[in-house]
Amino acid sequence: MIRQKLEKILPAAKKYAGRLNRMKETIRVAVAGSIRRGEETVKDIDIVASSNNPRVVIDKFLKFKEIKEVLASGDTKVSVILNTPNIQLDLRVVKDDSYGAALQYFTGPKEFNIKIRSLAKMKGMKLNEYGLYDRETGKKLAGRNEKGIYHKLGLKYKKF
Repeated sequence: MIRQKLEKILPAAKKYAGRLNRMKETIRVAVAGSIRRGEETVKDIDIVASSNNPRVVIDKFLKFKEIKEVLASGDTKVSVILNTPNIQLDLRVVKDDSYGAALQYFTGPKEFNIKIRSLAKMKGMKLNEYGLYDRETGKKLAGRNEKGIYHKLGLKYKKF
Protein backbone atom coordinates (compact mmCIF):
# COMPACT_ATOMS: atom_id res chain seq x y z
CA MET A 1 0.00 0.00 0.00
CA ILE A 2 1.09 3.54 -0.61
CA ARG A 3 1.79 5.92 2.23
CA GLN A 4 -0.91 8.49 2.87
CA LYS A 5 -0.94 11.80 4.72
CA LEU A 6 -1.55 11.49 8.45
CA GLU A 7 -4.27 14.15 8.41
CA LYS A 8 -6.20 12.13 5.83
CA ILE A 9 -6.01 8.87 7.82
CA LEU A 10 -6.23 10.13 11.42
CA PRO A 11 -10.03 10.67 11.41
CA ALA A 12 -10.59 7.08 10.24
CA ALA A 13 -8.15 5.72 12.85
CA LYS A 14 -9.99 7.58 15.61
CA LYS A 15 -13.37 6.43 14.24
CA TYR A 16 -12.45 2.72 14.30
CA ALA A 17 -10.71 2.98 17.68
CA GLY A 18 -13.84 4.68 19.03
CA ARG A 19 -16.13 1.98 17.67
CA LEU A 20 -13.94 -0.71 19.21
CA ASN A 21 -13.82 1.18 22.51
CA ARG A 22 -17.63 1.23 22.65
CA MET A 23 -17.80 -2.58 22.49
CA LYS A 24 -18.71 -3.97 25.90
CA GLU A 25 -15.98 -6.61 25.51
CA THR A 26 -13.10 -4.11 25.22
CA ILE A 27 -11.33 -2.72 28.26
CA ARG A 28 -8.84 -0.31 26.64
CA VAL A 29 -8.28 0.74 23.01
CA ALA A 30 -5.61 2.94 21.41
CA VAL A 31 -4.26 3.82 18.00
CA ALA A 32 -0.63 2.69 17.73
CA GLY A 33 2.09 2.60 15.08
CA SER A 34 3.13 5.49 12.88
CA ILE A 35 -0.12 7.34 13.60
CA ARG A 36 0.61 7.37 17.34
CA ARG A 37 4.17 8.47 16.62
CA GLY A 38 2.74 11.38 14.60
CA GLU A 39 4.58 10.61 11.39
CA GLU A 40 3.75 12.80 8.41
CA THR A 41 2.67 9.83 6.30
CA VAL A 42 1.37 6.37 7.25
CA LYS A 43 1.01 3.08 5.40
CA ASP A 44 -1.58 1.50 7.69
CA ILE A 45 -3.71 1.94 10.79
CA ASP A 46 -2.58 0.00 13.86
CA ILE A 47 -5.00 -0.40 16.76
CA VAL A 48 -4.33 -2.19 20.05
CA ALA A 49 -7.18 -3.27 22.31
CA SER A 50 -7.48 -5.26 25.51
CA SER A 51 -10.27 -7.67 26.36
CA ASN A 52 -11.05 -10.72 28.43
CA ASN A 53 -12.34 -12.29 25.23
CA PRO A 54 -10.19 -11.17 22.27
CA ARG A 55 -11.85 -13.57 19.81
CA VAL A 56 -15.28 -11.98 20.35
CA VAL A 57 -13.82 -8.52 19.69
CA ILE A 58 -12.20 -9.78 16.48
CA ASP A 59 -15.44 -11.45 15.34
CA LYS A 60 -17.43 -8.26 15.96
CA PHE A 61 -14.79 -6.16 14.21
CA LEU A 62 -14.94 -8.43 11.15
CA LYS A 63 -18.62 -7.49 10.77
CA PHE A 64 -17.78 -3.80 10.16
CA LYS A 65 -19.33 -2.96 6.79
CA GLU A 66 -16.34 -0.81 5.77
CA ILE A 67 -14.08 -3.86 5.44
CA LYS A 68 -13.28 -4.54 1.80
CA GLU A 69 -10.98 -7.53 2.27
CA VAL A 70 -9.71 -9.69 5.14
CA LEU A 71 -5.99 -10.35 4.73
CA ALA A 72 -5.49 -12.44 7.87
CA SER A 73 -7.49 -13.35 10.95
CA GLY A 74 -6.55 -15.19 14.12
CA ASP A 75 -7.49 -15.33 17.79
CA THR A 76 -5.72 -12.08 18.71
CA LYS A 77 -4.92 -10.34 15.42
CA VAL A 78 -6.74 -9.36 12.26
CA SER A 79 -5.56 -7.45 9.18
CA VAL A 80 -8.06 -5.96 6.75
CA ILE A 81 -8.27 -3.51 3.88
CA LEU A 82 -10.85 -0.79 4.42
CA ASN A 83 -13.08 0.65 1.71
CA THR A 84 -12.77 4.22 2.93
CA PRO A 85 -10.06 5.22 3.25
CA ASN A 86 -8.41 2.57 1.10
CA ILE A 87 -5.85 1.48 3.70
CA GLN A 88 -4.85 -1.57 5.72
CA LEU A 89 -5.98 -1.75 9.34
CA ASP A 90 -4.24 -4.13 11.74
CA LEU A 91 -6.01 -4.86 15.01
CA ARG A 92 -4.30 -6.65 17.89
CA VAL A 93 -6.42 -7.67 20.89
CA VAL A 94 -4.65 -8.88 24.04
CA LYS A 95 -5.49 -9.57 27.67
CA ASP A 96 -5.45 -6.39 29.75
CA ASP A 97 -2.28 -7.35 31.67
CA SER A 98 -0.42 -7.25 28.30
CA TYR A 99 -2.01 -4.07 26.94
CA GLY A 100 0.95 -1.76 27.71
CA ALA A 101 3.45 -4.19 26.22
CA ALA A 102 1.35 -4.57 23.05
CA LEU A 103 0.94 -0.81 22.75
CA GLN A 104 4.69 -0.28 23.18
CA TYR A 105 5.53 -3.03 20.68
CA PHE A 106 3.04 -1.99 18.00
CA THR A 107 3.92 1.70 18.31
CA GLY A 108 7.49 0.87 17.27
CA PRO A 109 9.26 1.77 15.12
CA LYS A 110 11.02 -1.50 14.30
CA GLU A 111 14.54 -0.13 14.96
CA PHE A 112 13.50 1.13 18.39
CA ASN A 113 11.88 -2.21 19.24
CA ILE A 114 15.11 -4.02 18.34
CA LYS A 115 17.12 -1.68 20.59
CA ILE A 116 14.75 -1.91 23.55
CA ARG A 117 14.60 -5.72 23.31
CA SER A 118 18.41 -5.79 23.23
CA LEU A 119 18.51 -3.59 26.33
CA ALA A 120 16.10 -5.93 28.09
CA LYS A 121 18.27 -8.90 27.15
CA MET A 122 21.40 -7.15 28.51
CA LYS A 123 19.57 -6.64 31.81
CA GLY A 124 18.53 -10.29 32.06
CA MET A 125 15.01 -9.72 30.81
CA LYS A 126 12.94 -10.61 27.78
CA LEU A 127 10.53 -8.14 26.14
CA ASN A 128 7.79 -8.98 23.66
CA GLU A 129 4.28 -7.81 22.81
CA TYR A 130 2.89 -9.62 25.87
CA GLY A 131 5.17 -8.24 28.55
CA LEU A 132 8.58 -7.85 30.15
CA TYR A 133 9.83 -11.04 31.78
CA ASP A 134 12.73 -12.15 33.95
CA ARG A 135 14.80 -14.37 31.63
CA GLU A 136 15.79 -16.77 34.39
CA THR A 137 12.50 -17.31 36.16
CA GLY A 138 10.03 -16.41 33.38
CA LYS A 139 8.19 -14.19 35.89
CA LYS A 140 6.29 -11.31 34.30
CA LEU A 141 7.76 -8.02 35.53
CA ALA A 142 5.63 -5.51 33.61
CA GLY A 143 3.18 -5.27 30.73
CA ARG A 144 -0.07 -3.77 31.92
CA ASN A 145 1.15 -0.29 30.98
CA GLU A 146 4.07 1.15 29.04
CA LYS A 147 5.34 3.22 31.95
CA GLY A 148 6.01 0.06 33.99
CA ILE A 149 8.07 -1.44 31.18
CA TYR A 150 10.22 1.66 30.78
CA HIS A 151 10.64 1.97 34.56
CA LYS A 152 11.86 -1.64 34.88
CA LEU A 153 14.32 -1.04 32.02
CA GLY A 154 15.61 2.16 33.64
CA LEU A 155 14.31 4.36 30.82
CA LYS A 156 12.32 7.56 30.85
CA TYR A 157 8.76 7.06 29.63
CA LYS A 158 7.67 9.27 26.73
CA LYS A 159 3.95 9.78 26.59
CA PHE A 160 2.46 10.13 23.11
